[in-house]
Amino acid sequence: MAKNKKKSNILLKQRSLLNKVKKAGIKRISPDALNLIKETIEKILDKILAVSREEMLIAGRRTLKEEDIKKSIERFEETREANWEI
Repeated sequence: MAKNKKKSNILLKQRSLLNKVKKAGIKRISPDALNLIKETIEKILDKILAVSREEMLIAGRRTLKEEDIKKSIERFEETREANWEI
C-alpha cells in the first residue's frame, strides 16, 4: 500500500485528538462530537492569539513572546470564569 504524501492543513490531527479522548477514559466518540471539539479548540486559539497580538502591539514589539501568551491566557480565563457565574 502506498503512503499518502498529501499534507494535511488541519490544526489538530484526528488521531492525536482520539488518543487524548481515550486517555480521558472515553471509549467511543461520534465523528460529530470530535469535529465539535476541534472547532471549539480552534475558536479558543483564535481568541487567545487575537489578545496576544494586542499585548504584543501594546508592548511595541513585532515578535510574539511567551509573556504575551501567558497574559492573554489569563485574560481569556478571567472572561470565561465571569461568563460561567450564575
